Amino acid sequence: MSVAVLKASAANSDESAVLSDLRVATKEEIREFSQINSTKFTAAVLLEFTVIAAAVYLSWTHFTWWSYLLAVCIIGPRIHALGVLMHEASHYRGYRNRKLNDFVGEIVAFCTTASLEGYRKNHFAHHRHLNTDDDPDYVRNLLTGEFIFPQPLRTILWTLVRYGLGLKTWQTFTDYHKTEQVRDVSVKKSAIRMAVTLSILGASIWYGFWPMLILYWFSPILTTFSIVRYIRNIGDHVGMEHLPLCDRTRTVISPMLEQWMIAPYGLNYHLEHHLYPSVTSFNLGKLHKIMMTREPYRSRAHVTHGYLTGLLKECMASPSNPVPDSTAQVHS
Repeated sequence: MSVAVLKASAANSDESAVLSDLRVATKEEIREFSQINSTKFTAAVLLEFTVIAAAVYLSWTHFTWWSYLLAVCIIGPRIHALGVLMHEASHYRGYRNRKLNDFVGEIVAFCTTASLEGYRKNHFAHHRHLNTDDDPDYVRNLLTGEFIFPQPLRTILWTLVRYGLGLKTWQTFTDYHKTEQVRDVSVKKSAIRMAVTLSILGASIWYGFWPMLILYWFSPILTTFSIVRYIRNIGDHVGMEHLPLCDRTRTVISPMLEQWMIAPYGLNYHLEHHLYPSVTSFNLGKLHKIMMTREPYRSRAHVTHGYLTGLLKECMASPSNPVPDSTAQVHS
């Protein structure tokens, strides 16, 4: 089944062709919104590390299981936010100086277990071949039953529980790191990452802070980071199987707390991002407001309201939105 669907998707050409008629912003607007704001980017990186450090400190010095669980619920989404900033750096939107951009990008990427170089190659392939069998993200999602919708509510909730308990994390990470583009990292950078990893592990054992590493990095990565990334990945391109492949990108308008936890720094404006990848994430909200005043974007754009409300409703099976036969085939 999945092979047939993949082959069918080949009828779509690259991203520029399938989305071109939705590009209603002017060149002047895009030029303005594409200006790199290094101050905001630096502030965002420092803010995320500060929140993580504060959560670790308060939980460790006033340790109870409740304070620890609260810390994990804060740290996981903040590590994911660092991943969003890695995404920004992958588009060279962090700093005008590309060496500095990539240096900071590699630091935040390391915190998510990714490498900026491998992520960039995978992500650019995703942009060039959106929703086709040359899109590595699309292929991974299609071959994973958890990304085939609609599904019954109980199935969705059980999947969220498994991600929240870390039962799906290993499969997710291995599938990602087996991707050709992700593995295409220079020997030098791979050696540096390995040296840094071994140094941190060695120091944690030597100085005795390995319990903190397990409790406040490894555990959030396995649980809350993974569940947030899963929800956000669905919001980007999934749950729209009834639409033409070229229309399977959405923008999610959500409350401030939900956006902070799931899709910070404008990543919820994902349709706008694919239309104009050069626009910095900090300006995507402004771009969205302008584009919603113009046709054909206003009538055709897929805008969902809320990750835990509108997105869940779009992904749930119902009499008018039944579970497809293909879902059973993927699970088998």
